[in-house]
Amino acid sequence: MENKSSVGKYILMFEPKYVYYQYAVHFTPSGDVQITKVQKYSDKPYDLKEKSTVKKNTLGGIDQITTAVSDLRSFFKEYVPSSIFSYYGDNLHKMFIGYKYQERMYSMNYILNDQNLSSRLEFLNGSKIYDYVGRQQMIDLIMHSSNNSFLNFVSKEKQEGNTNLSNRTFDIASRLRMSIDSMEGFPEISELSNLLDEQLTYYKDYREMYLLNKHYQDYLEEEKIRLEKIKNTATKVSENKVSSEYEQLSLFDMPPMKIKKFN
Repeated sequence: MENKSSVGKYILMFEPKYVYYQYAVHFTPSGDVQITKVQKYSDKPYDLKEKSTVKKNTLGGIDQITTAVSDLRSFFKEYVPSSIFSYYGDNLHKMFIGYKYQERMYSMNYILNDQNLSSRLEFLNGSKIYDYVGRQQMIDLIMHSSNNSFLNFVSKEKQEGNTNLSNRTFDIASRLRMSIDSMEGFPEISELSNLLDEQLTYYKDYREMYLLNKHYQDYLEEEKIRLEKIKNTATKVSENKVSSEYEQLSLFDMPPMKIKKFN
């Protein structure tokens, strides 16, 4: 269970359609919810007279709430009073997890209805997660995926800005795989594996690697379906071609008709 004394830096934020402000949602240690109207992409209350910033949660603390709800309708019904916002399906402009870095607000995707990740959060303690088995599965995927396909997928996602995986974690993972592919000594591989395991104890990178693996599995399934369609199409084309050629042969290779003569 998350350490309730941990200092958080993340805010679950949502913005209704057609407004010039957003709402910051804070989950208190006692289980209550505090919702504050804030300036867009800011941790400052919408009322400029208020000088303080809104309270924040840890990333894992937010995920403990959101991964356990089935959908957005359920989330708003349970955690947001209707007097503030009632979700109807098309009246929400956006919702995201915000965090400030060098006075700029950045965003991450929230996660809904993920029972697998939700169950792993029992190993969460503040900003770290002590899920040894889960981390080892991630490391094994990097070390043993065929043709380095998983790390190639991760690299593509980073280039396209689809993941918040840290550069340090990606660099260590890349060096680990290179050491394996080049058949370097066991001490090098063991050291890099331990370094990667240490990085993945930080929940932010653990979460990103978990999501990357999930998207990778979806990608593999889509590729499997795509290749199956290509195979089926090729088979049909081949069958049609054979059938067409047979018809042509049947048409032109028919034996000449014998014409009966009448006297």
